[in-house]
Amino acid sequence: MATENALLDESFSETAESARGGRVRELLRLLVKAQKAQRLYEGKNAVSERLEKEFYERLTDFLETDGEIQLAVHEFELKCEHEIVYESHDRKDSLAFFLYRDGLRRLSLHPGVERTELTAFL
Repeated sequence: MATENALLDESFSETAESARGGRVRELLRLLVKAQKAQRLYEGKNAVSERLEKEFYERLTDFLETDGEIQLAVHEFELKCEHEIVYESHDRKDSLAFFLYRDGLRRLSLHPGVERTELTAFL
């Protein structure tokens, strides 16, 4: 019986990590969209402002309910709790590669992040 409970606990833990990983993955997709829009539409633009606002709102909601996000930065992927949440091998367009190339190896997003900080990051 104890073995069955241990297996159920392990299975639940993996499912919970995958659910959190999926939510982080969606946030990163929105981040990439906002970053691309900002590069495409230099300066202020309705599309880039809408995407930035949407990313900020969804990120702050996530951080308030789920807590901070710790991302391990690798050359072509970002990992959250050992789960790949972003992957792109395109050196010209990969968020992971940009961060890695600039020397970042860990990125932490904490509750209380301000919109101006995210704007500067984008």
